Amino acid sequence: MAENWPTAAELMTRDPLTVESETPLSTALGLLKSRRIHELPVVQRGRVLGMVTYDAIARRHNVALSTKVEHVMIVAPVVGPSTPLPALAEKLLASGRRAACVVDPRRGTLQGVVSRTDLVRAAGSIPTIAGVSVVEAMSPLAATLGPRDRCREIYAHVRSMEDHPLPVVDKDKRLVGVVSLSDFGNAFWRPAEVDRRNFAGEVPALSAEVRSIMSTPPLVVPVRATVGEAARLMSRSRASSVFVEDDGHPVGVLGLGEVLGLVVRQEPGPQGAYIQITGLGAGTDPSLLTEVDHVLARSLRRIARFTRPVMLTIHVTPHAVHKAGDASVRVRLYGEGRIYNASQTGFDLRKSVAAAMEEIERQMHTEKEERRTRNRGASLRTLPRDYGDLATDEDLEARLSALTANGGEEGRER
Repeated sequence: MAENWPTAAELMTRDPLTVESETPLSTALGLLKSRRIHELPVVQRGRVLGMVTYDAIARRHNVALSTKVEHVMIVAPVVGPSTPLPALAEKLLASGRRAACVVDPRRGTLQGVVSRTDLVRAAGSIPTIAGVSVVEAMSPLAATLGPRDRCREIYAHVRSMEDHPLPVVDKDKRLVGVVSLSDFGNAFWRPAEVDRRNFAGEVPALSAEVRSIMSTPPLVVPVRATVGEAARLMSRSRASSVFVEDDGHPVGVLGLGEVLGLVVRQEPGPQGAYIQITGLGAGTDPSLLTEVDHVLARSLRRIARFTRPVMLTIHVTPHAVHKAGDASVRVRLYGEGRIYNASQTGFDLRKSVAAAMEEIERQMHTEKEERRTRNRGASLRTLPRDYGDLATDEDLEARLSALTANGGEEGRER
């Protein structure tokens, strides 16, 4: 199937919008807002220097709007024009970015930009992906907001918002709106404002209520929908996520990342499971990551007894208030024909990851036992229809009893 995958050259947007390294941040933000995009390539003489993104700006809210984009840009993922769809999906998942720059391998110049939306649009036409149930592919909700919550509370969830917008629910837990990074950025970064702080030293936008910046109506699909239906809805609406609803209540979210995970699963690499960890800060202790890596290696070896692990994603959500623990860990394992989810909350990241992986192992063990039970039931159903009659045949029972009592003499004489 590898030769049938669409390539970056076929999926990319040619002659994309770009900015120079000297461009003011206010101009870049205006372009991001007006074009409804999340990343802008930063170029110099046609060569890619980096990207300026909404999430990078949201993390640095104290930067002046006159700042040059070269001071806030990040490293841009780069691919060649012949890169196939699964490799593109893996590149974007590994980098955590929503788009990659397609660069001429000989000249090093920018040819186009391929986004997650482009990949999802292509994935929606692949039967093995489009037919998957959204309930099987969706992720659990990381957090919810209330309409009257203050915007300052959003800062605790910026990392989660890089993957999905936050749902806004009313007092009955019904979905009434969503807040995305672009909503938050548009509300906070206002070029017209001369002084963004009041006399108390507080940023007014952070004191505003969530309902003043949320987007409505939210984009939703029912629990009975398929990934193909959700992908087409996201493509038509140019949205990064859709919420999965059951009787008006959000039960999960399906985003571009989940669809790309299904793409990666279609053609796993020779090195085994692809592992992605998101949500950790740049200052995370390297020794802690090493311990987590050891935990994952041991767990994956045990999981291999049940299924071949193809892709493992782990998202860490730090808590702003230490009431339920220091961080929540969401783990998703893509196996052959099945997706497993688990989550844990605690102060020790290594223990939380280990507990979540153990939960996935228990799910697999339960499935194995259920299959054995079904197989035993199927074996009984294949017995002759008169099996029950034979078991209650009184003459047969009498002959067998006599044979046993005679020590088998009757059988030997015959």
